[in-house]
Amino acid sequence: MTDEYEQKKGYWIDPCVEDQFRLVVNFAKTNDTNKTWWNFTEERKKFRIENGYPTSRPEKAWYETIEHKRKDK
Repeated sequence: MTDEYEQKKGYWIDPCVEDQFRLVVNFAKTNDTNKTWWNFTEERKKFRIENGYPTSRPEKAWYETIEHKRKDK
């Protein structure tokens, strides 16, 4: 989900957004309302260490798009 979202946006997102995606999927599967996005941080970190990111991942970070927009104003 994260990889597809980054492709659509054209930049890579903050890692906590991936944690939020994991939370939403967990809720959809379990209906567990006791977890928060930060409960999935370690899971994401482990997954990314083991699997990395696709080679097609955008080169620009989300915060670089904000900086660019600020300079345009």
